[in-house]
Amino acid sequence: MIDVTVIGAGLSGLTAALLLVQSSSVRQIHLVESRPRLGGRVLTLQHNPAADTVSSHSGIRWSAPDAQPSIAEKVSTASSRWALLDAGGTWIWQSSNPRLHRLSEDLRVSLFADPKRGGGDQMRFSGGTGALVDAISEKLAASDSLQLTLSDAVTSMHRDTDGVKVTLTSGKVLLSKRVIVAVPPRIAAEIDFSPPLAEDMKDAMRATKTWMAQQGKWFAIYETPFWETEGHSATAFCRPKSGPIDSFFGHAQPEGPGVIFGFLSHDPRWRRLTVAERDKLARHQIAQTFDSTFREKIIASYAFDWASEKDTATDLDRAERNPWEHPVYDPRTCLHEVHWDGCLLFASSEADPGACGFLEGAVAAAERAVRNVLKMMRTQQ
Repeated sequence: MIDVTVIGAGLSGLTAALLLVQSSSVRQIHLVESRPRLGGRVLTLQHNPAADTVSSHSGIRWSAPDAQPSIAEKVSTASSRWALLDAGGTWIWQSSNPRLHRLSEDLRVSLFADPKRGGGDQMRFSGGTGALVDAISEKLAASDSLQLTLSDAVTSMHRDTDGVKVTLTSGKVLLSKRVIVAVPPRIAAEIDFSPPLAEDMKDAMRATKTWMAQQGKWFAIYETPFWETEGHSATAFCRPKSGPIDSFFGHAQPEGPGVIFGFLSHDPRWRRLTVAERDKLARHQIAQTFDSTFREKIIASYAFDWASEKDTATDLDRAERNPWEHPVYDPRTCLHEVHWDGCLLFASSEADPGACGFLEGAVAAAERAVRNVLKMMRTQQ
């Protein structure tokens, strides 16, 4: 029987799996992810200028959906000349992200201060936010106690005297002593729980907004961040009717290509555009916002829309009002309590009472869930 099954391989699920692997008390861990990749809403894409392609940036490639991490293949990280595009979180504030900063230090993932933002307190990961996912993945790949399943979602969980039976879309059934659910509450609400969760828990899951669920980014890639030599931040906030982009931010990496990203507008007239139509208008808008040089020097452009990803956004998320605002959470205690007599715990970023919807919240939620698991294991010995 599996000691702990972790559902979701975003930052929270990966952190939980890492802490469990590092514990001498847990011998068998199974990590399940519905996507074909690790990282969840932490995603750094990379643009290869030679091939003019964009792909997911990952330093670890698993050889098969059910592969043991010990047979994972290490692949080279992106060239410094490749543009790194953070589709999810981009910046962290060192003073208000102590857990995230400590985790990055433990994993030796370097940060650098963004001089154009935050007065030195606002930091970015040198290899993109995905570098943190890569570092955790490499640690997990070295462990014989963890098994990974990708591209397979959880459809139901049933608790009986033998443990928790976790059924996947493929039909596979995992029997586990405990389960940590590290996916957004609204995604978790689509799982069939037996016995049913309490009504207040189900209400809280449906009411909790999902971070990034309505967001999308458009990226313009340049040979160099030419604007920086002119003292330009390449940052601007746009009028709602000016085009499909709400705001632009310069996002150059040290000694690498230049990148400017913009948040996609939530106005339905812009979201209904085809990819080609939106790209054409975004290029026109960046020229109108700054000057024509910013359009003429683009070597490639790309967009990623989280609202169209089924593993992130639900119909409830897409129907939210004021989608441009970061969700203001009022997490109910049931989201971060234990359920089914300690057999079921929830650990997504949205479940953390202190840093809901942020990377820091994902790490904090994972730490809390694992701490509770280990505590219960000790009391039952």
